[in-house]
Amino acid sequence: MLGVVNKAIEAFVCQRYGDKLWADLLIDLSLPGYEFEAMLTYEDGITYDLIDRLAKRQSKMHQDVLEDIGGYLVAKIAKRPSVACYVSVEQRLRIFCCPLTI
Repeated sequence: MLGVVNKAIEAFVCQRYGDKLWADLLIDLSLPGYEFEAMLTYEDGITYDLIDRLAKRQSKMHQDVLEDIGGYLVAKIAKRPSVACYVSVEQRLRIFCCPLTI
C-alpha cells in the first residue's frame, strides 16, 4: 500500500479524533511514534490493521470507517482553491479536476 494512503488515514484520524487516538493506534500496531512516508510502499496488512483498530475503537464497521475517510478526503479536496468544478445543468453532470495531493 502506498504511504499516501496511510498519511490520508492519519490526517483523518488526527483531525476528526485527535492526535492521541492516532498515537494510540500506532501503539496498538507496535509502531509508536512511526511516521509514514507518502511515496514509500508498506505492507497492505498495516493499512488493514489501522482500519481494523480504528473501527474497533470507534465501535463502527470497517465499511463505515472507510466511508468516513472517503467523505473526509472528498471534502478536503473540494475545499482546495485549485479545484475547478463544472456543472452541466442539462445533464446534471459534475466533473471535478484537482490535484490529488493531501
